Amino acid sequence: EMPSQENQFPGVPAPKHPSPESELNETPQDDTESFAAALEEYEHLLDDYSHFAPPSEGEVLQGHVLSITAKDVIVDFGYKSEGLIPLTEFEQPDGTVAVNPGDTIDVMIDRHAAPVEGYVMLSHRKASRLHAWDTLETAARDGLIVSGRVMSRTKGGLTVDVGVLAFMPGSQIDVRPTHNLDAFIGQDIPVKIVKLNRRRGNIVVSRKAAIEEDIVARKSETLDHLQEGSVVTGAVKSLTDYGA
Repeated sequence: EMPSQENQFPGVPAPKHPSPESELNETPQDDTESFAAALEEYEHLLDDYSHFAPPSEGEVLQGHVLSITAKDVIVDFGYKSEGLIPLTEFEQPDGTVAVNPGDTIDVMIDRHAAPVEGYVMLSHRKASRLHAWDTLETAARDGLIVSGRVMSRTKGGLTVDVGVLAFMPGSQIDVRPTHNLDAFIGQDIPVKIVKLNRRRGNIVVSRKAAIEEDIVARKSETLDHLQEGSVVTGAVKSLTDYGA
């Protein structure tokens, strides 16, 4: 007769096996709570790691302006180190600086900038241009009017800043021929996008098209409200043999 397992090693306690009752007490709820706790801990680890993981190149982030020095703008953008943007990116043509401590601005990593120890080099200008291209593509697709500032005179027309630099041919400046192009420099003008190639970075705009659209809209609005017998004020444009 074979001895029982409990008697094979006298003096050594027999191994304990879970009883059927204890197995029944381990419910699926216990497993669910354990999984939920592990998942929560994993999410906390991801949150902690996100502050150390470098942002992707070309990713637009929101930054909070902490302070401004003589040469740079210091920005908190949610990373373990603060960001640094050259102050020149915010300088306007008149010499003023268009940024203040506390401002929220768009930024992106600038891997081509000269590194400064203890900081991550950022660019506000590149992030703004990226957003500008998205806006301009929508405007071109939907035929919308955008605002631009005339920056300078160039061969055959004017350079207009619409978020990125665009070209406006001399023939597209006004509904009438214009020769004094320098008079438009520094002006904010409405324009329509007549040509856009994002890959090549080319944009052609027209103030003439924006003016013509406004004229058509005004005429349509006037005709909608004009009725027989209405008294209106007009300006004499010219005199002819058959009337004015």
